[in-house]
Amino acid sequence: MPARRCSGAFATCAPPASISSPGPTFFSRTAPFCSIRRSSRTSEFSFYFQEDKLSDNSTSVTAAWISSAPLDTLFELVRDQSTWVSWTDIQSLEIESVGDAGPNSVGAVRKIIGASGTEIRERIAEVAEGKRVRYELLSGLPVVKYEGLTEFQAVPDGRTLVRWTSTFAAETPELTAELSVFLGRLVRKMVRQVALAAQIPALLNRPVRKPHSPLSSGKHVIMHDLPRYQRLY
Repeated sequence: MPARRCSGAFATCAPPASISSPGPTFFSRTAPFCSIRRSSRTSEFSFYFQEDKLSDNSTSVTAAWISSAPLDTLFELVRDQSTWVSWTDIQSLEIESVGDAGPNSVGAVRKIIGASGTEIRERIAEVAEGKRVRYELLSGLPVVKYEGLTEFQAVPDGRTLVRWTSTFAAETPELTAELSVFLGRLVRKMVRQVALAAQIPALLNRPVRKPHSPLSSGKHVIMHDLPRYQRLY
């Protein structure tokens, strides 16, 4: 069984109790669930975070959020990369090459300048309409491999559960620990930002964040950059 570390300000360490919660089939992890924030009005959780050590020596960090927005709205915000600057903290997103069926399809390559000024390049690996978007890192982080996955599931009353997962492997345990902290913060931020942007359209018109200076002379973040990178992203 893979090792697990659950962290966060809200912890109940109990599985969802009712059918109105997504349940273990959505999370595809072994119970118990940890770091669950529960609504003050119902027994359902609204926020979830989990870290797993997988059998292939990679690490997975996952955050999930229940949004009152409909599934189609949330899925379109993630699928349509032209919206990302409006609801994330990134400075810019440029489509370097289009995919099989356009800029938001499988095979498309994007260049993202993060809030810290660091450049990363990613390729879309899968788009399943209304269900998930998967992408893989091409350059920009000190990892052996990296994959991101955003999944969507409708829950009762027109709400949607969105789940954001980063799975990565680094060369050393020390780097793995630092990246776990950074990527854990990142998935928590991304899932919260897209959930709230879908609920509150006015957030999509907020001013573009002022850029930070680049952290390193090259395209890749280096080890001593990571603590500052974690703070600024």
